[in-house]
Amino acid sequence: MAMLLQRSRMSSSVLSTMSAPKCWLLRSRSRTTSESSEVTSENNNSRRSAAKRTSYGEGEFIDGFDFAKRKVMFYSQKEQIPVKVDALLKFSQQDPKSTLITSARFLNRELPIRLSQCLMEFYKLPYIIGCNPHFREVYKKYAEALNSLSEHAPVLTNEDQIAFSKTLENYLDDNMDVITMLAKGTKESSRYVPEGSDVLATFLRKIIQSRIGMRVLIENQIALNRQAELKTKSSKKAGVIGLAIDPKEVINKMTKITSRMCHNRYGRAPKVILKGHLDAKFSYVQPHLEYILQELLKNAMRASVEANPDFTVPLAPIRITLCKNDQDFIMRISDEGGGIDAETLPKCWQWSFTTVDDEAEPIGGGGGIGMLADQEPDGKLAGLGFGMPMTKMYCTYFGGSLNVQSMHNFGTDVYVRLKNLTLEAKDQPLG
Repeated sequence: MAMLLQRSRMSSSVLSTMSAPKCWLLRSRSRTTSESSEVTSENNNSRRSAAKRTSYGEGEFIDGFDFAKRKVMFYSQKEQIPVKVDALLKFSQQDPKSTLITSARFLNRELPIRLSQCLMEFYKLPYIIGCNPHFREVYKKYAEALNSLSEHAPVLTNEDQIAFSKTLENYLDDNMDVITMLAKGTKESSRYVPEGSDVLATFLRKIIQSRIGMRVLIENQIALNRQAELKTKSSKKAGVIGLAIDPKEVINKMTKITSRMCHNRYGRAPKVILKGHLDAKFSYVQPHLEYILQELLKNAMRASVEANPDFTVPLAPIRITLCKNDQDFIMRISDEGGGIDAETLPKCWQWSFTTVDDEAEPIGGGGGIGMLADQEPDGKLAGLGFGMPMTKMYCTYFGGSLNVQSMHNFGTDVYVRLKNLTLEAKDQPLG
């Protein structure tokens, strides 16, 4: 009887880990074995080797006990279909009923493939990094999304595509915190990455690049649905793409947000002065532009306040110069916040590099100067060092660029170049 109860406990333990990567399974086996009087030498060796894994393994993270493994292997072997910006623009100009059904069918087939290829990147992580709880949670979210989307009913009618779009909205809601979890996992795992290795940077680049692409496709489908509900074609929007974005208007919007954050932290904020082609319009994905501006304005405001802590001395303004030509739209954001020294400047592009104190407290909880740059959009402090690398990914996603020129002990100029999506980036694939 005792042996049967023991086997029952062991079976329950194994079943409870069927949805978990191998790193959890090994730990579960270790706990079960330690409770058991029949400890085999094989399990003892597994426990000892698991305890020693603080360096690189060879694809040891996640094994065949993962509930999504079969689907991951099946879909990841299929080739994803590149979608160009031009296709999104053409879709928005066609009859919405047929377009929405066709687009939903495509996403129903394409998203499981892209999710599976993201999950495959987790399999390549070194054991000790793959076991990080934040990475495990992201993996779980993606695996659940894969399961949900791959099991979704075929899209045959307009009612089907509306239901499918609701599923996509749920996907966006469920994955809102993915970047925060990746940032936390990176911060905790960086200590295990040997100097000179790019394994973690490569993982993040592929995961985030794919995430941006999937979100563009999903948000485009949702935007087309909303436009179809209004039964009017907009001359200013083509799905998720804004056809006539006013940079001045967007800058003013993001200036208000970042100024409020700066005031909450420091009690004051520098003014923002615009000059150049103030009547410029261009085609782009506005949420991307807003993210870019928010991060760069936060950095500039933080630097300006840090360089001038004396409240009796007025803060130097941040100057933003706008320029539009036939190919792209360019912004120069200039501050007089003391600049960045030559040793620190290259580190700005490293994932998890931050000058924010690890002991930084949330807004309203005290803390010193130097915390604004890594705040999240809602005003909470992250201090995770994803701001500049993420900003660069958004700038370069549609073929643009982000460059920093700094004069240490004076200030910094940041140059943002973004492609006009209806002209120069029409053939740009969505990664």
